[in-house]
Amino acid sequence: RYEEDPRPGRFDAARARALGIPEGPVRAALQRGETVAVHGRSVRPEAVVGPPRPGRRFAYVVDTVPCDGAAALLEGCDLAVVEAMFREEHAAEAAAKMHLTARQAAHLARRAGVKRLLLTHFSPRYGAAEIVALEAEAREIEETAAAARPLGRYPIPFPS
Repeated sequence: RYEEDPRPGRFDAARARALGIPEGPVRAALQRGETVAVHGRSVRPEAVVGPPRPGRRFAYVVDTVPCDGAAALLEGCDLAVVEAMFREEHAAEAAAKMHLTARQAAHLARRAGVKRLLLTHFSPRYGAAEIVALEAEAREIEETAAAARPLGRYPIPFPS
């Protein structure tokens, strides 16, 4: 799991103008969380900077069965890459080999509040058509599920 530090709150330029705060170093100091002097009065950052915003959260989960530890790693992630070694018809084999089915991966992601799920680590027995079917099985549970593609790029947008 990778979790970025919280980001500073949004700077309210209209509010800063209304308070007579000039552009430049004084505004930058407020954005850094410093109290500044403007026209003989103190201005605290809270006057023009909103509350901190969360950073992005990412997790990678493979080689496991459904468990609380995997759910904890995935909790609240903006993007999660989770194994989907098997289709549901091979669930017994998945359990015996300590792997997830696509549906199990989707259930974990839904339970954990994952915003976007990428499936990976597929059994080599599956060709392209089976991977599409595997993806469809996961989407029945979690609509954001998609099969990761080789050399694909998957940006992680900042949370609102």
